Amino acid sequence: MENNAKRGDQCLSGVSCDVATCVYHSPGNCCTAKGIAVENENAEMKVETFCATFAPKDSCC
Repeated sequence: MENNAKRGDQCLSGVSCDVATCVYHSPGNCCTAKGIAVENENAEMKVETFCATFAPKDSCC
């Protein structure tokens, strides 16, 4: 999946994120992406899923 997420001004309601290296991460484990995509259609366990919206802090959005 191509990451087309945009950074918002507010926390994404109902989403908690502790990945401090993500450009969308804000203090308080807040995700500021406009929306997220969680992927792996064949996942059978939580550890087999991943946030496709993740972008490293050194990237631009």
